[in-house]
Amino acid sequence: MLQTREQKVFAWGSNNHGELGVGRERIRFSHSSPVEIEMLRDQPIKQLAAANHSCALMQNGTVYIWGENQSGELGLGDNDDVHVPTPLPLPFEVAAIHLANKRSFFIEKSSSSQPQTVSHQKKRPRIYACGYNYYNQCGISNRQDQSRPVEIPFFKNTPLKILATGGLHTLVLSNNNLLYAIGENPDGMLGLGDENWRSEFTPV
Repeated sequence: MLQTREQKVFAWGSNNHGELGVGRERIRFSHSSPVEIEMLRDQPIKQLAAANHSCALMQNGTVYIWGENQSGELGLGDNDDVHVPTPLPLPFEVAAIHLANKRSFFIEKSSSSQPQTVSHQKKRPRIYACGYNYYNQCGISNRQDQSRPVEIPFFKNTPLKILATGGLHTLVLSNNNLLYAIGENPDGMLGLGDENWRSEFTPV
């Protein structure tokens, strides 16, 4: 997914769950060349993100989200797929978005920010997540899918510098350059010297 200089947004690939944002009537399964998402035309966009679902953060702070929603990753309070960009109402202003496999992360806006990097903000921003959480990979310790964005308690005391995600695990680099891991770990992807999954953010 990309935006051109003419402020047109294009997407291509699978559309089985509405990931392209053009509706299932227009393209039912997939498209191998860029197709325009007309609903986002001429709108100033700050950030685009895509996984099994897609998201656009506008310059005015509005968040549009669409695509697969099996685990509530769209944050709309249900599990219904969405085939066109749909506003996501949030009680806070978003500075950056980060999408992963069946998960969405939203970084609250503070004084200033850059996508996925918030170490220079004066006020410690809150981080929210929704979606698939069986391995607590959203950072929420209840192993339940979250269909609405929920604040991640870990970041109340640990300022985030960089957020990175894999299939079913999450890595974070704190403001003091400490690395933490959480989630599934069958092949040792957490870097902790074993293959046991972690239900809490664990220092690497």
